[in-house]
Amino acid sequence: MMPSILTSLLSNSQMKEILSKTRLDGSTITYFMSDDKRTVTSELSYPRSFRNTYEELEHRNEGLPKTKRQYMTDEGKVVGYLTAKKLGIIT
Repeated sequence: MMPSILTSLLSNSQMKEILSKTRLDGSTITYFMSDDKRTVTSELSYPRSFRNTYEELEHRNEGLPKTKRQYMTDEGKVVGYLTAKKLGIIT
């Protein structure tokens, strides 16, 4: 695996960490600032067990009948069976 640009900048001591914050979903965002204080860079890392919205929806829908499932629209909204049927998401 090739090292990222951020990793190479950190190894050259051109960037220093100014803030690291862990969110409720387990993701961590870290902010770095250059030595000349002109550039702020952020890095976002997710835990191994992290699922995106679509994967989480698939997991919740496992084993449920069609009418109890939730469906995702093209815009990213989660809708119920009747709305999905009206929008043509399911047939």
